[in-house]
Amino acid sequence: MAFMMWRMWKFKIPVDDRLRRWGLEGPSRYWCCDKPDQETRFHVFLKSNFANRTWSYFCSFAGLNITGLQLREVIMLWWGANIKPHQKSFYRAMPSSIIWELWKKRNKKKHKERTSPYQESYIM
Repeated sequence: MAFMMWRMWKFKIPVDDRLRRWGLEGPSRYWCCDKPDQETRFHVFLKSNFANRTWSYFCSFAGLNITGLQLREVIMLWWGANIKPHQKSFYRAMPSSIIWELWKKRNKKKHKERTSPYQESYIM
């Protein structure tokens, strides 16, 4: 999970727009939306309907507002939240957990693995 966060932070996630930059062409469409479009890191991890609902769900409990923020800003908001010391490790781990679960969901959808109805609700 930590390696995934590092790759995301360094723009090394192999989503379609990134693969194209590496010279690998292929059909591109985001698999988790009703109206598929080009797959980008920003869309997969923050702006798709599912990703946005997931972030909003957890942020509502944490009292964090992510409206209009970029993905890095959302992560920094979690990491820098003004909270009690015993909650810091949880707040620092939450973005990694969300990103990892969104990545797994993206891969299941893209490679046509079945997901349960529970996975289609708020969280993975």
